[in-house]
Amino acid sequence: MSLDIKRMCDRCGEEIPECDKYFHIEVSLRINNLKSERGMCKVDPSRQENLDICEKCKNELNVFIYGVVEIE
Repeated sequence: MSLDIKRMCDRCGEEIPECDKYFHIEVSLRINNLKSERGMCKVDPSRQENLDICEKCKNELNVFIYGVVEIE
């Protein structure tokens, strides 16, 4: 009896091949509180997600955030 575990990209849904690069990111909602110290944010734990994304989706995310593509 064997157990076959496949890792899937949480963005595009494609399978991430074994021994291939993937990236783990934590996404959370941060709430600014004007009454607390300047620059302090509160994290809402009910709106926190752990995501695994493939390298192609990571490059698309970099373009969206920074406007650059990672050079291979």
